[in-house]
Amino acid sequence: MYNYSPYISGQNTGDNPFQGFCPYCKSNLVITEIDDCWNISEEQILAAHAITSDGYKELHDLEDCYLDLKLDTQDITVRVHYCWTCGWWRLLKQICVCAREWQIWDIQFGCSGILQELNLQDIDSPLEEVKNFITRHYDKRFLVHHFKFQDLVTSVFKNLGYNILATAYMNDGGVDVVMTDSNGQKIGVQVKRYKDLIEVEQIRAFVGALFLKDLTKGIFVTTSGFQSGITNLKLKAALKGIPIELIDAKKFYDALKIVQLNKREKELLPFDINNETITNIDFYGWDTPRNSL
Repeated sequence: MYNYSPYISGQNTGDNPFQGFCPYCKSNLVITEIDDCWNISEEQILAAHAITSDGYKELHDLEDCYLDLKLDTQDITVRVHYCWTCGWWRLLKQICVCAREWQIWDIQFGCSGILQELNLQDIDSPLEEVKNFITRHYDKRFLVHHFKFQDLVTSVFKNLGYNILATAYMNDGGVDVVMTDSNGQKIGVQVKRYKDLIEVEQIRAFVGALFLKDLTKGIFVTTSGFQSGITNLKLKAALKGIPIELIDAKKFYDALKIVQLNKREKELLPFDINNETITNIDFYGWDTPRNSL
């Protein structure tokens, strides 16, 4: 889902390598140390340092002895930062180098994943790729084909432990998915990929559809929210023996992220990361002093 590109560095994306959460879905990153497979020449180190050292010198009135590097003092660490929720990653090679006097500099080389573009209106788009894409770009959920979004919702419920019995691609205001919970109770689900708030009449029609199908529980999922008057209708439906659970945009996004986390819980890395899969890394745009200036 996230392609490797040797040209996507921190300089291109503005990514902060010291940030411990995903810049897209804001989930915490898993950090794994790996072997160093990438050669960075002394010329590359000096060129990267030169990009920032002049600025430090002017800003803090530093003498050259605090900036000039002793290249025989290099200490190298290579880490992969991986987001379990949406699959984004960054690879960083940190080269720690002492200056001639007092200072120590951490120079970052690396690259990060870039998200493939998807045709969200294509119902044949791979479901897992759609899930990854929407996890990162949840604001684009309205662009997903409504049948594909129904597949996405069905997949989330399945991953949460529900048993899917039937699905239907219809726009009749009825039941889109029938499933059972851990107790064997049948549940009818309706999915609405809407920007506008769901109206009371839509919930009333859903309750009627549940009754006609002899279903005693319903879940209504929307990409937006619900009008305030629906609360009273929900209470009346429960008193009639048909409880309704309402899942708005935020609740569904929370469920989607839980599913993504569970799916990747045993994955330490998104793919084999070595100098064959990633042939080149570049200056990541960060060259920082460890000691006070």
